[in-house]
Amino acid sequence: MEIPAKPTDIEGLFGFYHEFVKLLYCDISAEAELPPEILFEIHAAFDHLSRIYVYGEDHDFAIEKAYSHLKRSCLDVFKIRARDAAIHWEDISKVQGLELIDNGDFKRNCIALIAQIKDETRKARYAEGQASNDEQRIEAFDKWAPVYAKCKDFEDNFYQSPKVNWAKVTFQKRRWKELLITGVISYVAGLFTVWTPPALSRFFSWLSTFLKN
Repeated sequence: MEIPAKPTDIEGLFGFYHEFVKLLYCDISAEAELPPEILFEIHAAFDHLSRIYVYGEDHDFAIEKAYSHLKRSCLDVFKIRARDAAIHWEDISKVQGLELIDNGDFKRNCIALIAQIKDETRKARYAEGQASNDEQRIEAFDKWAPVYAKCKDFEDNFYQSPKVNWAKVTFQKRRWKELLITGVISYVAGLFTVWTPPALSRFFSWLSTFLKN
């Protein structure tokens, strides 16, 4: 996700809001209720803008403050996405049969992406923790944005991929097939001594056909 340039006027601020902030909170609200923290930050941003006209607040100062609040709202969205990605990885990692997808590339790529998300999340949180004031904390925005993009990639191309359900079904089919073959072989072994050669021939012919399907 490309981060727009820092706005220097009201037009640029609204551009940042519509092209970046709004897309983020619409993405979150499409899945669940919008967290109040995000609403508070957006409210605070537009409150600063109103002071230009109501109280004569300095134009540049008000835009800078509004921009900071909008970035804080984005930080909340970034963290929600990182949290959800971690939860969804716990779910998908338990799926049996992921290694069957794309000759194992699906699972390997998923693990690699999650590792990147965890590493970049740790660095972004560290940057916030090292900040000595609120303005420096907002600088972590640039570290969180790539994390969000990777979380979206994970959600869209791995967690919600129809290939995951295919893996579940295919794994179960193969498992039942193996159990059936094991059971049949055990049964035949018990009766082997009483079967006639023609009967054995018909059985192995059937078994050969079954294994090819």
